[in-house]
Amino acid sequence: MGQPEDCASLVAFLCSVEGGWINGQLVRSDGGFR
Repeated sequence: MGQPEDCASLVAFLCSVEGGWINGQLVRSDGGFR
């Protein structure tokens, strides 16, 4: 299971300049759990 820190890192990345290149994607933040 993903941890709150994992979700925070993902959100921070998506809000950054580098994350501006990602759009229309489903990004899983589940720590590899399926």
